[in-house]
Parts: sequence; structure tokens; C-alpha cells
Amino acid sequence: MDLSSVRNRQSAKSGYREAVVSDQRWIHRNQLKRGMYVVELDVPWENTPFMFQGFFLDTQKQVEQVQAHCEYVLVKTEKIARKSLNSYKRMCGTTK
Repeated sequence: MDLSSVRNRQSAKSGYREAVVSDQRWIHRNQLKRGMYVVELDVPWENTPFMFQGFFLDTQKQVEQVQAHCEYVLVKTEKIARKSLNSYKRMCGTTK
């Protein structure tokens, strides 16, 4: 399956259209959880034990390390948005 089909796909059989919506936001270190993707820190990377800019928080130890070095963290979030095909057609100005 190619990336475009994952990012934006439409299914007449199921009656909906779905798309992955990406966003980035700054959160306080106390909101960090395993599985989040860290994009940027509020301190220079070279002042932290992390080798790479941008990484997933795979373990609780990593979460605690980030919390020990930063106050705020920029994380990337992705959500799947579903829209009924009928409402999508109305938004585009077409009729049934």
C-alpha cells in the first residue's frame, strides 16, 4: 500500500472519506507519554543526552529523560479524520 492511499483515501463501499491530519504543538513536559513523537525541545539538543533531533518516546525512561532536561516539547500528532461521502459532495458543490 502506498503512502498516498494511507494519507487520503475514499471508499464508496463504506460511504466515507478519510484523511490523516498532522499537527505540531508545544506541550508541557508533564503531558508527555510513551508513543509521542518529539520534534523539538525548548533547549539546545547538544545540552541533552539525545543523539538525534526528532524521535519517538519508546520507553518510560526516555519520557523521564526529556522531562528532566526540558520544560516544553514540540510534539507531532496525527489523527484520522472521517467524513461521510454525502457531506463531502455537498461541500464540493455537487449533488447526489
